[in-house]
Amino acid sequence: MASEATHNRPAGYTFLIRQYGLRVLPNWHASFVSLSGTARFTTEDGQIRAVYPPVYWLGEGICLE
Repeated sequence: MASEATHNRPAGYTFLIRQYGLRVLPNWHASFVSLSGTARFTTEDGQIRAVYPPVYWLGEGICLE
């Protein structure tokens, strides 16, 4: 099985935390964009994990528009 980094790219607040190594309180929601598949949501240890399909990917970097 491939790793999360291979199939799911961090998005939104999760992206910002990882990209800039932010030291913040743990967030209750983590968002990712998959390379394939459909949207899916899971909950583990009180954290919601949302994985969105590839159509949601805006590219590498930050979109300020």
